[in-house]
Amino acid sequence: MNYNFPKTRTALAMLESLTSHYKNQEADRVLADARKEVSAFEEPLLDLVEKYLEESEMGESYFGVKACGNSNFVKRLRDGGSFHSETVDIVRSFIADRLNA
Repeated sequence: MNYNFPKTRTALAMLESLTSHYKNQEADRVLADARKEVSAFEEPLLDLVEKYLEESEMGESYFGVKACGNSNFVKRLRDGGSFHSETVDIVRSFIADRLNA
């Protein structure tokens, strides 16, 4: 999934406005999902990956393969390696998709 962060932030603001008028469980659930999605793009990547690995109990090599096709991704990230912006977007989208699942 490809996310456009400014549009996502705008959509979140609109959802917050709507849920203040329509208080119900479905509106609260949609808003919570949107907040998770936005937080996946605001949190530092290493913190986001570490948190996801802990919560999912997924191994770091398996995560790297599933998220971006690189079994050494987490090791390189922990070692301070740099990545193409497309790779970072792919990993953030991978995590955001699973947080909303």
